[in-house]
Amino acid sequence: MTEIQKEEYFESSEVNQKLLKLFESKWGIVEKVCNAVNDEELWTVLHLACVPPNYEKMKYKILIVGQENDGWGIEDNARLSMFATLDFLDSKDYNDRRPFFSFPYKFCKSINNLGDIQDSKKTYFTWANLREFSFNEAPKTSLGKEAQSIIDNEFNILEEEIKIINPDIVLFLTGHKYDYHIEKQLKGVEFTTVGNYDKKQFSRVEHEALPKNSFRIYHPLYLRYRKLENEYLERLIKECGL
Repeated sequence: MTEIQKEEYFESSEVNQKLLKLFESKWGIVEKVCNAVNDEELWTVLHLACVPPNYEKMKYKILIVGQENDGWGIEDNARLSMFATLDFLDSKDYNDRRPFFSFPYKFCKSINNLGDIQDSKKTYFTWANLREFSFNEAPKTSLGKEAQSIIDNEFNILEEEIKIINPDIVLFLTGHKYDYHIEKQLKGVEFTTVGNYDKKQFSRVEHEALPKNSFRIYHPLYLRYRKLENEYLERLIKECGL
């Protein structure tokens, strides 16, 4: 998309306008978090969700929830931060340099019977993170007690994001070690077993803000490393009744 096309799409997108209103209402908290981070050598990252073109028209609207970002920085306002996400979703980096997204591509291709995922991948799922704030460089380190306290008490917005994005399917590609962050943001959430898997391996995630087909599985890099991608794709298709 050209910049003009992105602007036109963004302005006409009901979901993105609702997200923008949410993020703008929290922007003062973003500034508080930035001021509370002590380590000036580390580049703080903020990721804000932005749905790509045609998302709202899809038969199966899919929300991918990741752990945290390890790229870009913090823009001057909520709108620019959302455009950073939209630019990323519209770029080759989305496909070529981010192996995290290969699993969602394959999932979309499976359920939509796409012949060439390259032509339409951007319209089938959108993306949020459990931790919107993080540091740019691995290994991930603590943001500090003061900054984390502000986030925990004033910027846990995942439930509101989910309600606005209104997906049919939610995949938490986070691994069980991040269940703590899910529990912090979705109060009263429950993890139930799927088939013969234990809860650490594969869980259905149940909460009033989530659609019926919501699951937490391993991080895609782990699935690839253990050669489990196809097994998990097939099981997800079955559990979603597709």
